[in-house]
Amino acid sequence: GIPNVKMFVDGEVKDEFTGALPERSIIEWLKKALPSRYADQLKQATELLNNGQGPEAQSKLNEIIEGEPDNAQAAVLLAQTYLQEDPDRVISLLKSIEPDSDLFYLAEGLRTIGALFQYL
Repeated sequence: GIPNVKMFVDGEVKDEFTGALPERSIIEWLKKALPSRYADQLKQATELLNNGQGPEAQSKLNEIIEGEPDNAQAAVLLAQTYLQEDPDRVISLLKSIEPDSDLFYLAEGLRTIGALFQYL
């Protein structure tokens, strides 16, 4: 039969695929579908940013990136906090976000803005 693979998170179907996939595709699917072990910290950092507590959020986001360097969400949030003060850091943080990422276009926009800030 044709495999139908479903990913459940907290009792809900988070993602699924049908058919046979190569190992690399399954690994990429898992990376996108599995919640990050830093999901709670990411939520806290977002709340800190929304409450105007940038330095505290930066600290938490740096911890996340240290533990999970390819966490695109944390990189994008952290880059936003550095736009005016350190545009080189913005570009560095976002360089690994590839076109297949859901956050690619946001990262690309931030990279462009960071490049503009380098000239100001």
